[in-house]
This record gives sequence, structure tokens and C-alpha cells, in this order.
Amino acid sequence: MKNESKASIKTYVCYMFPSLLDLSVYSLLTAFNGMFTSRILGESAMAAVNLASPYVSIIYSYALLFGVGGSTMISICRGRGEQEKADRYFSQTVAVLFASTVLIGVVSFFLTHKLALILGATPENLALVVSYLRTITLCSLTFAACYMLAVMVKADGHPELCIYGCLSGALTNVLLLFLLVRKLRMGMTGVALATAGGQGTIAVLYLSHFFTKSATLRLRPFRFDRSLQISTIKLGISDAISEGSSGIFVFVFNHIILSLMGEPGIVIFSVINYMNLLSVQMSLGITQGMQPLVSYMHGGENHRAASDYFRYARIFAIGLGALLFVVCCFCGPVLVRQFISPENGQLFASGVSALKRFSPFFLFIGFNVSSIGYFSATERPRTAQFLSQFRSISGMVLFGLVCAKVMGERGVWLAPALTEAVCAVFALFFFLHPRSRKAVRSHPE
Repeated sequence: MKNESKASIKTYVCYMFPSLLDLSVYSLLTAFNGMFTSRILGESAMAAVNLASPYVSIIYSYALLFGVGGSTMISICRGRGEQEKADRYFSQTVAVLFASTVLIGVVSFFLTHKLALILGATPENLALVVSYLRTITLCSLTFAACYMLAVMVKADGHPELCIYGCLSGALTNVLLLFLLVRKLRMGMTGVALATAGGQGTIAVLYLSHFFTKSATLRLRPFRFDRSLQISTIKLGISDAISEGSSGIFVFVFNHIILSLMGEPGIVIFSVINYMNLLSVQMSLGITQGMQPLVSYMHGGENHRAASDYFRYARIFAIGLGALLFVVCCFCGPVLVRQFISPENGQLFASGVSALKRFSPFFLFIGFNVSSIGYFSATERPRTAQFLSQFRSISGMVLFGLVCAKVMGERGVWLAPALTEAVCAVFALFFFLHPRSRKAVRSHPE
């Protein structure tokens, strides 16, 4: 990135690939954990993990609030040649996130039972959800540190470290799963510890990078800057909402599905949610590879290059969504079979049908997430926040409730696609709006 004046597809791929691999491996590991849990502990245990998953999504979302907001400020400073200020921003971001996440985890641990009920646990699976949450809450810092530091490593100009991080984390996760769940039979506690262990391994690797000679960003003493914290939150909140969308999606739809279909519906939704998580995380990976480059060029007032980097991300994200759509339409039975046994005839058939109805969601998610990331990276937080909250909160809740009321079970699976389609229309409007076109127009060569 240093001294580059034009956008380069090679540079973008170098930044995007580690992000994409990192978040893809995380999503695939989550799906593997679900499959492993279902086959070893039963489908009710998999449903319990799904019910508890919004808590983890919120922690990731909170970490991304600091990661993206802080890295945007850092990249802009580096683009202007203000390295000392970038170091101070980095140090404050790390310190505030670490301290606040520990506090959140401790408070959540003492409220585990109430938290489980809020998330939708039923009398039948309450013990499973509580067991899982007790461990996850105490390990909140490992999840937050892993996610935030992954963004900072890329902002520091070393995206290749994400490859080593995700591979080491995946290996740790899988080994701990077999040891704790299959061998030691620790049940839901073992599943949670295995997941946290993988994330902790990655976090330690990323943090150690900033104490090496190759690091550009350094941890230094700092004086708390309130205005910096406000700017960080404003710039990061849209991406945080995008990340938290999977948790909000799960939370809202768990309650709708429980009222319509009961616990069998939660089992089906658990399978769909793994595909939803994969699409959101991969889209975020593509977007996170773009953002430091766009912010850097934007800081140097090179708007043409910033626009070109967004175009690269948009093409990759839309192509990915189309691929996932095709896979879910034509390979649905193969995917569902990994989590629900075909011997459960009605449940298996309902899962295949639900996944097919849900699949148009993938056609819009990539464009929406990359657009939100671009608006955030070019210091247009209000536009990014509006799109994020619509697709994650207001639009999702509105279409979810209305479609479930009008069409019943079928409407539940169609609502996410309708939400994303309307969000895409809003995003196009903002791009075509005169103010937006002025902001992104290319400079003469």
C-alpha cells in the first residue's frame, strides 16, 4: 500500500484473501462445531448452541466496532504521514476494548440464567444453553481480542498473518473438540472451551505481532482521548451492526420460529443459520480487505483509487453470493444431511425446503455488506449506519413479523431475502444521489 497512487487488483487480493480465509475458516469451523455437536450430543444440543449464538455475535460485533472504527482512523493517519498519532489511536483502542470486554463477560456470567431465557431457551433445553453460556461468557475477551486484532493486523500492513492465525485457530479448535467432547465427555462445556481455545490461540498470535520489529503500529503510553473514542464508534458502528446482524437475525427468528414450529423449527433454523453466518462472514472478509485500502486512498484524497478498490470488492462479493445461491438450490439435501439425519424424514424434508426458500438472501448480501463498508471507510457513517440498522434490525424485524403473520412458516424463510433486496435498493439510491456521486467521482488521471 505504501506509495501506491493507483488501485491494483493484486494489492486488493493480497489484503482480501487473508480476511476472506480468516472469516471463512471461522464460519466453517462454526458449522463443523454444529455438525460435531449434533452427531455426538444430539440435535437438541446443536439447537442449544444456536440459541446461545447471539451472545457471541454481539461480542464479535462489539469488537468490530473498535476494530473497524479504530483501523479507519489509523489508516487515515498513516495516509497523511501521522504515524505517532496512529500509534496513540491504536493503543487506546486496544486498551478500551480489552477492559470493557472483561467487564461485559463478568456481568454476563452472573446473569447467565436470565440471559439464556432472553435468548429463547425452553424448559427442555435450558440446562444445555446455560452450560454453554457459562463458559462462553468467561471467555468473552478471547473472542473480542481475536476479532479486533485481526482488523488491526491488516491496518498495520500485514494481512498475511491472518492466514497463519486462522489455520492455527482451526487446528486448536478441532483438536480440543475431539479431546474435550469425545474423549473427556465434557458436553456443552467442552464445545464452548474448544471454540474459545481456538479464538484464544489466534488472539495471542496477533497480539505478539505488535511486539516484533516488523510491526509499524506500536503499543505506547497514551492519554485517553474522548473525541477519538466518539469518532471510532461513529466510523465502526455500521460494520459492527453488519457483524451483529447474524446475532440479531438469530435472536428475532428464534422467537418467531419457536412460536410457529417449536423446537423442531429451531433445529432447522440452526442449519440455515450456519449458511447465513458463512455468507455474512465471507462478505465481511471481502469488505475488510477493501476498507484499509479505501481509507488510505481517501486520506490521501485519491478518490479514483478508492472507488476502484470498492469496485473490486463489489464484484467479488456479488459473485460469492451467486455461488452460494446456486449451491443451496441444487445441493440442499447434501448440506442438510450433515446436520439432520435423513432418518428423521419430516424434519429432514422441511430443512431442505426451508433452505431453498431462504437462498435468494445470498444474491443481495454481498452487495449490501460491501456498500456499507465503503461508506464507512470514506467517512460517511450516517449512510452506513442507516443501511446497517435497516438490514439488521428494523427491516429484518418488520419483514419477519409481517411475512410470518401473512404466510406462516413459508414467510419466515422468505423474509431475510426481502429485507436484503429492499436494503440493496436503498444502497443504490445513496450511490446515485448527487452528493454521493460527487464524493466518489474519479479524479482526472
